[in-house]
Amino acid sequence: MRRLAVASLRMFLQCAAGCCTGNFLVLYLEHRGLDQKEIGIIVGLVSPVATMLGAPLWTWLSDCFRMPMATMVLSLVLGSAGYAAVMFVPSAFPWIAAVAGGATFLRAAVDPMLDSAVTSALALQKVPLNHYGRYRLFGGVGWGVAAGGLG
Repeated sequence: MRRLAVASLRMFLQCAAGCCTGNFLVLYLEHRGLDQKEIGIIVGLVSPVATMLGAPLWTWLSDCFRMPMATMVLSLVLGSAGYAAVMFVPSAFPWIAAVAGGATFLRAAVDPMLDSAVTSALALQKVPLNHYGRYRLFGGVGWGVAAGGLG
């Protein structure tokens, strides 16, 4: 059961962090001087395409090297460093779009691998997979707690 508790805590923290960053990205990009069209391109095109390309690549690498936890942590660290790098690039759309897209690509493995970790923990504990929602609920609670705390 310890494995399930850790998986639930990771889900809680990951979703809380996603709430903190995702909800304020548009405001930050606006603060950096991008107009609504440029922000829409980054949020609605660049980020989804980077995720669509990055998630299968990262999870394939994880399967090849049989190191899912290390791959997930590496993806999280590299993606976080990429998002931090957005603060240091020139306030020009091409630079911000490229760095934000790269950061999203690097971080793309975290969500699918976190879901995989939860389902693996359920299987190891011989908990039916239809109980997945009970553990995924901690992600929703994390999002709600962070949103409530941030206002």
